[in-house]
Amino acid sequence: MPVFFGEEIMNTITIRSLSMGVATLALLSSGPAIAQAADGDSDADTGLKRLGAITVTAQKREENIQDVPISITALTGEDLEVRGLTDITDVAQSIPNFDMPSSNNSRNVSVRIRGIGSTGTNPGIESSVGLFLDGLYQPTGAMAFGELGDIQSIEVLRRPQGTLYGRNTPVGALNVTTRKPSFDPEALLRVGAGDYNHSWLNGYLGGSLVDGKVAGRLTAYYRDRGGYEDNTLTGSDINDSSQRGLRGRLLVQPSETVEVNLIAHYSEIDKACCVGEQIDPFGPFGFATQGFLDKQSAAGYPFNNARDDDHIVN
Repeated sequence: MPVFFGEEIMNTITIRSLSMGVATLALLSSGPAIAQAADGDSDADTGLKRLGAITVTAQKREENIQDVPISITALTGEDLEVRGLTDITDVAQSIPNFDMPSSNNSRNVSVRIRGIGSTGTNPGIESSVGLFLDGLYQPTGAMAFGELGDIQSIEVLRRPQGTLYGRNTPVGALNVTTRKPSFDPEALLRVGAGDYNHSWLNGYLGGSLVDGKVAGRLTAYYRDRGGYEDNTLTGSDINDSSQRGLRGRLLVQPSETVEVNLIAHYSEIDKACCVGEQIDPFGPFGFATQGFLDKQSAAGYPFNNARDDDHIVN
């Protein structure tokens, strides 16, 4: 079952999530991997290469995307790597009619398909677009903000999906599937750096634990970036971000027709998030009215650090 908890201090947001899932599949087929494009065959007459089939699990079983009667957009893990998409916000900019706008903090992110979705800054409002990670429902959109590392596929399903996915899917669903363990040894490590003290690394390690019976896979990531602005009053960075996560998968195949998947996932996001720039908060169109300033002073928090020259863009 998923566990979600967070804390907010001033503009700093800490989000932690822990989820575990167990799935058992019987009568396994020998079809292609989830959302994996098969190598296309060349046409004998024209010599042109035909597009291969894309297999998705939108209906809880592996099917060719052409045979699924759903408006669906599917991206493979290879697509994410080629396009340089590292999180769901990047994916939202690459998929038509799919958006994940955030408000005053990351916990209040909303998910929208075709412009429709739950709105508001109350973290208790449940999304009308269901989020599923390896088949496990995520109760808030903020839990989807982690690094997209070692992903098998991402599927955006439009229109109501309550028949197969249950409640909270009247607008659609986002289905994220991670890569399964393989009985062949696999390992990968990526590192990078950039502006604003940006540094990141991610990778995975996996292989057979018991020959032909048990395989495991461990995936980890870390990403840290300094803020785009400086608060001249406190000296702290604004809009900085730090993310880290760990995922473990265990595949058990006691026979050719039975498969058991054990999945554990932990992620943590710390960021001073979503601070907007005010051109003139004390002007005629600013938010800092005299009544607001008086109440802030009476409460012991004088509002003296929100002027147009208090934040300096780095």
